[in-house]
Amino acid sequence: MLIRPFKTRAQACARLGALLGALLAPPCHADTANAPPNGWSGLASASLALNGGSTDSATALLNVDLARKLSQSKTSVLAMLNYSEALVDGRRETAAHKWLLSAQQDRNINDQWFAFAKGSIDGDRIQELNRRTKLSTGLGIHVLAEEANTFDVFAGFSYGDRRYRRPQTLHGTTSDHFQRPGGILGEESTHQLSESVTVKQRFEAYPDFSRVHAHSANFNGSLGVVLTQRLSLSVTLSSTFNQYAPPGVARTDNALFTGFSLRLGG
Repeated sequence: MLIRPFKTRAQACARLGALLGALLAPPCHADTANAPPNGWSGLASASLALNGGSTDSATALLNVDLARKLSQSKTSVLAMLNYSEALVDGRRETAAHKWLLSAQQDRNINDQWFAFAKGSIDGDRIQELNRRTKLSTGLGIHVLAEEANTFDVFAGFSYGDRRYRRPQTLHGTTSDHFQRPGGILGEESTHQLSESVTVKQRFEAYPDFSRVHAHSANFNGSLGVVLTQRLSLSVTLSSTFNQYAPPGVARTDNALFTGFSLRLGG
């Protein structure tokens, strides 16, 4: 098979979008025949911390993690909002204000290999990032696929579009809009430690293939302890890394939250 190189960024983005559309298309009848009756399932988590007196601050984290598993495919949707502000010298200053929405479709090729397509959009006010859109696609392998434990590794290509609130200088280039090709490397696992304790984590690295070299990575891990049929206690660790950040802003941002999760679906 002859593989033709992309002549323009628009052509590359269109080709990647077409592949995403094919993988994200509605599942066929054979796939839905063995679908679980409850369809979507997942958790909605909320954490809130308020401080008054000598320290006046507020921190909130909202997280929705949904998945639908069929016989030969899996669809995952994630939404997150992280906001924090504090009173400093009589003025309220925002310490964190970021959001994320992503969707991923996995399709099994055989019992071990799978293809995936992912689209995400996020923003970070502290990073001066108005909107960042990423399209990714590639292949993965089910290293472990047990009922109580799963472990996947995956790799592929990505295409990113960044729009900043004001012009930024990245590797000698000044603009408020950057488009770049790149890659995606990652792993994901879930572990049912007991009937009431579950651990879930995911790591993704996005190497940048352009001359800007704006590499990024993110990690999310959670520990859930079942309290009732619908309610769980959750501990969530989130860490993000950006190669280039505005002056005075750290490249790595870490957050640890404890709160409650509500079970959704089946």
